[in-house]
Amino acid sequence: KDFGKKLLEPFESSCVKGASYDIRVGEIAQLPPREGEDQPRTVALGPKFQASVSIPPGATCVIRSLEKVHMPKNMKGRLALRAFHARRLIFFPGGIVDPGYNDYLFLPIANLGDASVELKYEEALITAEFVKLSKDLGLA
Repeated sequence: KDFGKKLLEPFESSCVKGASYDIRVGEIAQLPPREGEDQPRTVALGPKFQASVSIPPGATCVIRSLEKVHMPKNMKGRLALRAFHARRLIFFPGGIVDPGYNDYLFLPIANLGDASVELKYEEALITAEFVKLSKDLGLA
């Protein structure tokens, strides 16, 4: 858990699930433009803003993770959608967190269903598995 605090900020011990960590919905969501508009909409989430974001049917949005990742140069991360959300017809293509990455995660999420899906601020969205590499890649 001490290592987790160095790897993820903020780190929440209740998000540790076996060999993985649940990445949560953060403070920013970018949604497609409304009908008749041409610019994507940015939605602020959190205690002082909206409590959740609604993804319309067939729409894709980008969610910024609550956690900032500080990936060591000798580790990588694998990202996958939590099964709970897959049952809600949410799609996430999966992903890799490169060694040396130091920022928030920007997660493309699609609603494949025929009803809007709501994602709440701080809700567990993605599961991350962190893997130690056999050597430091020496990346900048």
